[in-house]
Amino acid sequence: MFQVDKSKWKIYDPDEVLSHEFEGFDTGVLKSEASIHPREDMMQLTHKESNRIVDFGYYGCEIKLDGFYAAHVVDGNLKES
Repeated sequence: MFQVDKSKWKIYDPDEVLSHEFEGFDTGVLKSEASIHPREDMMQLTHKESNRIVDFGYYGCEIKLDGFYAAHVVDGNLKES
């Protein structure tokens, strides 16, 4: 299980990925878990003090499952132009 200090991080985890116990990180397990639905916005952690964002999602065709999982780290303080 992946643990996060909730006093420091705001957590968006609609599929409760953090509650699943995986041995290592195997994307095959994520694809086969009936309760986890691959999509771009699977999980997001926002640091409460620095506003840094760790965004985890699936990028590609969600029907054929021919995409990939990726984690992006974003500076939430930067303004989009």
